[in-house]
Amino acid sequence: MGEEGEGLPFSIEPGKILSKENIENVTRELGPDFVIKTPTAKSREEGRNSLEYLKQTKADYELLREYVGDFVPDTFFVRAKEDGEVANFIVQKRLKGKIIPLHQLDDGGLQDANIRSQLLTFVRGVIKMDGDTGKIPDMFGRPLDSKNPRFYNPRYADNICVLEDDLGNRRVILTDVGAITEHSEKGGLHHKLSMKLVRRNLRKLEEQLSQ
Repeated sequence: MGEEGEGLPFSIEPGKILSKENIENVTRELGPDFVIKTPTAKSREEGRNSLEYLKQTKADYELLREYVGDFVPDTFFVRAKEDGEVANFIVQKRLKGKIIPLHQLDDGGLQDANIRSQLLTFVRGVIKMDGDTGKIPDMFGRPLDSKNPRFYNPRYADNICVLEDDLGNRRVILTDVGAITEHSEKGGLHHKLSMKLVRRNLRKLEEQLSQ
């Protein structure tokens, strides 16, 4: 992850923009098999472009691999110069097929035995990770309305998805491998409450999937 020379260290240049949904990264094509997440100007301004931040993101990814590795796409972390400025880049194996966010899958879709089994394994891995480390993936659900029961609920998270390939095979994936939330006694009331609700709903999801 050391600083590189001028230009991104790839044999091909990043292509068209695929997604620019969040304030941290813009996702672009990197050939047929990979995507690259490039930092936005806001991300660079707010301190998410340091070597320390990249190291922490990589450490969070490795933690996810330890507990829920079957559900995490292969990801690589690069620090290089682009347009004369050193920046952090995340390169990820491209997810080929139809991506269905979990919140778009109705309860009937959860009756698929394969998806149900995978999701239960994933949820139990997250629960163990939380118990061992106090950290969980970003599973806060949607929309961003604290009065809506879908918020703070992993069942409606954006970054837990089902990937369906051309043959109809389906697997559960976690798309954002750099977003981890850590429980902290020093956190404010809102942080503590949100973590409590996420944990409670995570247990409820485990119970639902176990039935």
